[in-house]
Amino acid sequence: MLLNHTDDFQPVDLRKRLFRKVSPTVLTDFGYADSRSEPASREPAAKQLDGAALSSGPVVQLAVDLADKLKVANAAAESLFNLRPRDLGRPFSELEVSYRPAELRSRIEQVKTEPRPQELHDVEWLRPGSADPSYYDVSIVPLFGAPGDLIGVGVSFVDVTRYRRVRDELAYANTELERAYEELQSLNEELETTNEELQSTNEELETTNEESSSPPTKNWRR
Repeated sequence: MLLNHTDDFQPVDLRKRLFRKVSPTVLTDFGYADSRSEPASREPAAKQLDGAALSSGPVVQLAVDLADKLKVANAAAESLFNLRPRDLGRPFSELEVSYRPAELRSRIEQVKTEPRPQELHDVEWLRPGSADPSYYDVSIVPLFGAPGDLIGVGVSFVDVTRYRRVRDELAYANTELERAYEELQSLNEELETTNEELQSTNEELETTNEESSSPPTKNWRR
């Protein structure tokens, strides 16, 4: 018996005509995967760890390819910007996150042209339904597949709200301290003026007392 579908089977023992069925090739986002390769669950632990760290990390991470398609959005990004799995592969410029809370489109294009990181600081973002704004430091960085081989642009948002509030509170406390110091200086000046007036009054009183205690002068006649 001959098998015509040789691509679907691999020989195990030709003398006994034993064959093993091979799974069909699978199309992935990165091309065709070899059916004889290890399944995804057995990929190297380091690669699994990288993926898990990216997905569950607290820092918002996005990646846009050279065709302006959103290719990566971790869980923090999905939560912050209300992204959905269907948004992957969409033109980044069509998504709200591309221009709010910060204008990213022009900066991403600039990084593609001149592959150098760009930084934005204290970007304010008032999430829908939130009473208080949050603040983020934004990094736009080139992504390289190999040295000199630009494959996309990464965008990360680091929440600096707590530090911003501490800084604002410190600035307010310094302002209050300066105002209290100015008030204290003014009070000291008033006290010095009052002391000078009191000293002048005391001198006048002493002069008056001396005059009143002096004996009267007698007029002698010849």
